[in-house]
Amino acid sequence: MEPLNRGGYLGVIQRILNKAKKKLVNVRFWPTESYNRYKHSKGVAMKIACLGWGSLIWDPRDLKISSEWYEDGPSLPIEFARESTDGRMTLVLTKESKESTSLWAILEESDIETAKVNLAKREGIVDKNIRYSIGYWDSNSGEFHGCCSKQISEWAMRKELDGVVWTNLKYGFRSGRDTLPTIKEVFDHFDSLSSEKKLKAEQYVRKTPVQVRTAFREKLEKKLDWFPEV
Repeated sequence: MEPLNRGGYLGVIQRILNKAKKKLVNVRFWPTESYNRYKHSKGVAMKIACLGWGSLIWDPRDLKISSEWYEDGPSLPIEFARESTDGRMTLVLTKESKESTSLWAILEESDIETAKVNLAKREGIVDKNIRYSIGYWDSNSGEFHGCCSKQISEWAMRKELDGVVWTNLKYGFRSGRDTLPTIKEVFDHFDSLSSEKKLKAEQYVRKTPVQVRTAFREKLEKKLDWFPEV
């Protein structure tokens, strides 16, 4: 076989490039948002995740999850800073707290609006408050809402997700939302609870995933011995 001349080499390279161009639609080579818009236009199912850090992990109820809970979610400022109706201090996002690594799971839903509605249902959030109390990022539209949206969307793109939803409730006691409680106020609150309610508050703290190491949790462990369940 005669060796290829310069023109022959160029011809081979051109044929390889032409074949590669035809296959680009089948690989994740485009920027994430552009690729996701392409998938959406072709009717391809979107991969939407839900973030979790509290009771969603051990008590998802009717939340439709199609995977296990993965432990490499985004690092977020999480704290036991929201008084619930039963007296527990539940975990919420704040802008001022120590960061912990969240968890995430893939949802059965393949569109962001349905995912938001279903998470709101699990969290007891009424329809009119979904726009405020459910955070989300949608790669198709580029829209986002909620605390820590920027870092969550950056994490989601690295994970090649099409969308993310998360709980975006306000922190604070029921008598004063948007005011971050101090650890002393949290201790005083627990002391004011009935034995039954205090037990529920303790169980919530102890069931929280070990990787969620908040500043308040460390103090609760030291003073009340509310260590994680084994």
